[in-house]
Amino acid sequence: MTERFALLYQKLNTVQILILKGVVFLSPLVFLFGVVLLKLYARGWYRRLAIEDGPIETLTSLAYLIAFFIGIYIAFQLYKQKQSFYAVLYMLLSIGLLFIFLEEISWGQRIFNLETPQFFEVYNHQHETNLHNFAGRYLLHASYILVGAYGVFAFLLIPKIFPGKFSALVNVLAPNRFLIFYFLPVMGIYMYYDYLSPVLVAQFGAGFGWESGWNPKGFMIAKDQEVMEFLLALGFLLFVGINTWRQTLGEFDDLPELSFQKNNIPIMPRTR
Repeated sequence: MTERFALLYQKLNTVQILILKGVVFLSPLVFLFGVVLLKLYARGWYRRLAIEDGPIETLTSLAYLIAFFIGIYIAFQLYKQKQSFYAVLYMLLSIGLLFIFLEEISWGQRIFNLETPQFFEVYNHQHETNLHNFAGRYLLHASYILVGAYGVFAFLLIPKIFPGKFSALVNVLAPNRFLIFYFLPVMGIYMYYDYLSPVLVAQFGAGFGWESGWNPKGFMIAKDQEVMEFLLALGFLLFVGINTWRQTLGEFDDLPELSFQKNNIPIMPRTR
């Protein structure tokens, strides 16, 4: 199936490829515009979409699960091509995606309607069987900010960190530049929650707050994070999906060989 899509991509002309990239680039902006309209004129519908275990959260979980399987596929293909270093990277990425999926569904608690163990009931902030809600608010939000920042800026930084022939690593390690609007919103909303909102509340009032749940007085609410995390999940899904395409097209065949050395230098070229 992947080979068929790759052949189809090869038949596309430059204009068609640009249109395809443009659709992917603009889709999150169109989606966010729709979210704004819902928040302004149909807040009840927005609440139905963004509630706990609602459609948005379910789609987020599914996106991570699908991305996990695609990442595993890439890892095995890289291993078959003797690109062991990159295979390990994608295996680790896939494990991370699976972990996020399991965290999103509280390790099956919601699906199977399991009771929360006493330890999690006492120490978990949301009284659920997951690990990320043990973290404090600022630590958890900071992790999303860092992940979002990586998705936005990595394609610029990696060529500078790995110059010359190693700049090709950007295709393997960083989301493409036309995916930035899948990563930027999650970085922006958590920066707003923790850093900008307190300033605006102090200057202009509680209407700029967000901690009041479904408070209709404020435009920004806590559950807006579900929408931004959904875009983040789509960003990871598109990242691994696009790299599956690239791999099938042979764009990973000439990657510089990397390995771990014993002299505590983590990444070095490996001579043949």
